[in-house]
Formats: sequence, structure tokens, C-alpha cells
Amino acid sequence: MSRSQAGNNIRSSDAPTSVTPRGETLRYVEYLRALAVVCVVWCHFVSAQLIHENRTWKPLELVERYVTDPLAIIQQFGFFGVAVFFLVSGFIVSHVAVDESAAQFAIRRVFRIFPMLIVTTLLVYPFLWIENAMHGISRAPVPSIPDSLFGMSLLNYPFRPSVTVIAVAWTLAVEVAFYGLMFLVHPLQRRNGALATWAMLAVVAYVVDRSTVDTGAIAALGGIFVFVPLVLLGRAIWLRWSSRISVGHFALLSIASWCVFVWAVDRRQPDSFDPGNSYGVSMGVAYGVFVVALLLEPTIRRRWYVTWVSERSYSIYLLHLYTGVLVLDALSGHAPYTLALVLALLATIVASEFTYRFVERPMRRFARGLSNGGLRRTVAPRLVRARFGSSSYTLTERT
Repeated sequence: MSRSQAGNNIRSSDAPTSVTPRGETLRYVEYLRALAVVCVVWCHFVSAQLIHENRTWKPLELVERYVTDPLAIIQQFGFFGVAVFFLVSGFIVSHVAVDESAAQFAIRRVFRIFPMLIVTTLLVYPFLWIENAMHGISRAPVPSIPDSLFGMSLLNYPFRPSVTVIAVAWTLAVEVAFYGLMFLVHPLQRRNGALATWAMLAVVAYVVDRSTVDTGAIAALGGIFVFVPLVLLGRAIWLRWSSRISVGHFALLSIASWCVFVWAVDRRQPDSFDPGNSYGVSMGVAYGVFVVALLLEPTIRRRWYVTWVSERSYSIYLLHLYTGVLVLDALSGHAPYTLALVLALLATIVASEFTYRFVERPMRRFARGLSNGGLRRTVAPRLVRARFGSSSYTLTERT
């Protein structure tokens, strides 16, 4: 892949090309996506793997000594990376939904999430079989066909919450819950984005409250809806960034979203705010990083390797637990950990490039064509005056 190719505008049904009059993209989004997936991979390839192997590694010790321990970052940046993904999703999905019909919104989100999820679910079988062949035991039991069908549709979360096929798929369930709320308030959010956000926050509070007294699907959904306010925090930032709400309204909506998140966690997972293991600290750091990156957008330079990781972040996110961990397990005890880590990263890069080219990108193009009635059309650019804090600049959007 050449640098000029990697430097092309972001292409994603969740993140349309957003360019300034000089043809620049929202570079900070690329950096945040790349940062988020790197943090998740670090958590699984380094921290979790070394614990699994009962080994130490000097770089991990240094990160713990000078970063994660002083800042009380939990899960070795794992939840921090997830929180950044949630904020980016709330911002970008809100940004594109304004120019999409309800049908376009639904089609593009479905084809953004589920094709790669289905492919990854199918890859679970050879991964676990190879693990069994190498070690006589795998890290997880081989899922049944019904469990896999539930997993690849994310229906396991409301209807079979005890079934986990893809370990990181719970975050996709949070995203889909947010998409569902966005679809329900779609007519309203195009006229009054702030009111639509308050309505979504109220629904979240209702579902979480009912989940503590009801049983069945609603009880299971409550565990997913707990995290939706974090996505709504990203949406609140977008509402202010696009000058749709005042600074005071932005502060009120952000505080309300945070309070609902804390209240929801207290209702469902009260130990998640224990000192030394607090989701709130990692979320707060993620929020700060997001806002600082947004404010620095005019000064951020594009880098081809950042763009490459950003565009493939979804494939990397889903595949790394199977491609990379398989390599790490195969080399455990047979090669130095550093060499095993490099090979695991290479395996993940190759697999992610393959699925990006032959699954993600074709499905996004198909969804775009399908949602446009099967016809290619040109949408006249729309100028948007974007303002957040002291940063102000004009964007030209194209779908």
C-alpha cells in the first residue's frame, strides 16, 4: 500500500469523507481510532498474554510503573480503548445521520457491523480446533451452531446472556443499542438533535431501571444499556462542535449523560467504581484525550500509517484475539516473547488487510449503493460551520 493510497479520505459508512475546502479530513478521528485499537491490542497481546504465560516483560513493567498505576488506568488500557471507540462512534454516527434517511441509516449500520462479525464468528471454529490440537485444550469451549448464530447476530446478549462467542462483541451490542435508539428518534433528531439526545438518555435510564426488577431479555439488555451514555457523551460533543447547542446546554447534557452512566453502573455493576478498579477513571481520561484531540484538529498532520490502522481498526479489533493470540500461544515457551509479539502483530496485520479488502470495504460499498436505491448519485456538498471551544473552521461534507 502506497502512502498516497493510505492518504486518501476516510471511507466508511460510519465516517463519510469530511474535508475542508483544501481537501483535508478530520485527522483527529483517524488518530483516535488508531489509538483505541492499539490500546485494546496491547491489553490482550501484552498484559493478558503475559499473565496467561506467567511471564514478565520490561516494557510492560515500565508502562505500569509510569502510566497505568499512577493514573489508575484499568485493564492495561483495554477499557480506555473501548471508551475512545464509544466517544468516536457517538460523534461520527451523529455527524452522518443528519444527511441520511432512516432507511439509509439502518442499512449502512447493519452492513458496517454484521458482515465482519459473521466472518469472525466463523473463524472461531478453526482457531479453537487448532488450539486444541496444539495444547489439548482451548481457551474457550467450541460454541454450538445455535450459539454461533446467536453470537453473529448479537442476539445472545438479550436472549442468551450466558453465551459469549466473540469476547469483544459486547461492545458491538452497545453500539447497536445506540444505533437502535438513533433509528427510533431519527425524525426528531434531524429537527432537534438536542431533544432527541435527551429522549435517548431517558430511554436508557428506563431500560436500566426496569432491568433491575424484570427478568428475561430486558434484564440482559440493561447490562448493555449501561454503557450507552458513554456514546451519548460523544454525541453531546458533536452537538456543540456543530453549533447545534450552546455551551451551557452542552455542559448540562454532558453532566446528565455522565450521571446516568454512574447511576446505571451502580444499579447493575456497583463494583465497577471501586478504588483501583474504576471504569470512571479510564472513561475520564478517554474523554479528556478526545476533547484535546478535537481542539488540536487544525494542527494535526496526517500520517499514512495512522490512516492505515484507522481504516482497518474494526477488522483488527475483531480478529486480533484469534490470529494474534493463536501465534502467541503457538510460540509460548518456544520463542522469546518479543519475537512472538512481532509475529502475532504481523499475522493480525495480514488477516486484517485481507478482511478489509474483501469484506469490510465491499460491504460498505454495497450498503451505500443499496441505501441509495442501487444508483450512484452525487450529493451536492454542504457547508457546515463547526465550532468547539476556540477552534472554528468550515467543512465540506460528501457521502
